[in-house]
Amino acid sequence: MAFSSRTKGLARVFAWLLAHPAFTLSGTRPSIELDAEDMGELLLLLEDFTRANTRYLERHPEVPHPYDTALYYDNEPLGQERWMGVKRLLTLGWGDCEDLAAYLAAWYRARRGIMAKVILQRFTKRGKTWYHAVVALPDGAILDPSKKLGMGSY
Repeated sequence: MAFSSRTKGLARVFAWLLAHPAFTLSGTRPSIELDAEDMGELLLLLEDFTRANTRYLERHPEVPHPYDTALYYDNEPLGQERWMGVKRLLTLGWGDCEDLAAYLAAWYRARRGIMAKVILQRFTKRGKTWYHAVVALPDGAILDPSKKLGMGSY
């Protein structure tokens, strides 16, 4: 059976996450430090994830900008890291940073033709390191859909 590039890309995401069980992008979970190779792989996976969301949005022009939905930011349960595409986000009504950032970046690509990218910001506080996914626009603007959709407001 031949797999689509989307299926292969998402399979790489899940394989990487399985190989890095302590990994989390943000929140209060165990800290992890990524080396340059792991960071490079993760950024490629985030690009695959954004492309998959872009293709979904291109096929579904009725899907609104993420800020025009009832979506809100929430952490995933401790020990879980699921990457949820646009359809699943809209069904559940919530997502964490990589989910929301990939949706917003894909929206800019599909609706505005702007090559937005998901990037990671690294934070260290009280000896713990974590990463937070945000959106970078070509003009240098950084957008944080997690913050816009409620992160830190509870």
